[in-house]
Amino acid sequence: MEVESGHYQVSFDGSKVTLVNEATRKSFETTATVQTSEKKYSETIVESKRDGGKLLVDEIQLGGTKTALDFKR
Repeated sequence: MEVESGHYQVSFDGSKVTLVNEATRKSFETTATVQTSEKKYSETIVESKRDGGKLLVDEIQLGGTKTALDFKR
């Protein structure tokens, strides 16, 4: 899935993840593996990598929770 850069609100229900662009209100749906860590994440962190000139999100660690969304395929 390809999304434009910007600020997004992230929500999930099981493996279904919804991203809503805060500026345009455009939403995108995808799937991810939900992971639980032993400790809470102190801040939200987006881990990404560059592949073929595109920036791909691998994982989003949700600050204030023990939850990470793993988008690796």
